[in-house]
Amino acid sequence: MKYYVIDRGCKLCDACYWACPAKAIRIVDDVRAEIIQDQCRHCGVCYDSCANEAISIYDDATTAQAAIVRFAQSRPS
Repeated sequence: MKYYVIDRGCKLCDACYWACPAKAIRIVDDVRAEIIQDQCRHCGVCYDSCANEAISIYDDATTAQAAIVRFAQSRPS
């Protein structure tokens, strides 16, 4: 299974938000987008829709979760 994570390249353009068939993407505090991993179907539509190449793909949940935490901590709140 592939895990998709939105990283610091996100410009909040909302393309992935509207493209996601599972509605598994949310905007957090108008500062960053985040994929709700429990809802994600791992289909890659968000990845394909991102013109900013701000979505990374990970092969395991542990590495993906570490990337999510790293990105959340690096963004202003």
